[in-house]
Amino acid sequence: MSQNKLNTKPSLELILTEDELAAWVQDFVKNNSFKTLALVGPMGAGKTTLVRYLTQALQVDSSELVSSPTFSILQDYETKTGTIHHFDLYRLNSFADFEELDFLSVLDEDNGINVIEWADKFDDILNLSDVVIKLDYCDDDSKRSLQVWQS
Repeated sequence: MSQNKLNTKPSLELILTEDELAAWVQDFVKNNSFKTLALVGPMGAGKTTLVRYLTQALQVDSSELVSSPTFSILQDYETKTGTIHHFDLYRLNSFADFEELDFLSVLDEDNGINVIEWADKFDDILNLSDVVIKLDYCDDDSKRSLQVWQS
């Protein structure tokens, strides 16, 4: 069995304001190639905000409202180069639930990027991810801690 990536040292650790997070995401998208991005962190730490900045960086039509797909579990956003599949695993109880909804086939699609909130609920999801980003609170409420693990 593979080791949970969160139990290893991250390749990057930053403390960022929201504006700095937006700039970091723009730079990250421009300089990195990835298929599946796992997002972890407590409720309200900025996972959906990061997805919003990611969709902006990938030029999703700004008229599409980016929100957490907690109830629908999956929301797709179209870009010029493919689809962003935005998952929220908060309501799933097991990796088997993810499989039963046929989401593994979505992860395998060639023309898209997968972004998975609450990915740390299931080690299988973390192990499928090229990049894991953990967001967390800081003592200064205007900033967030960001850690990155890349395969």
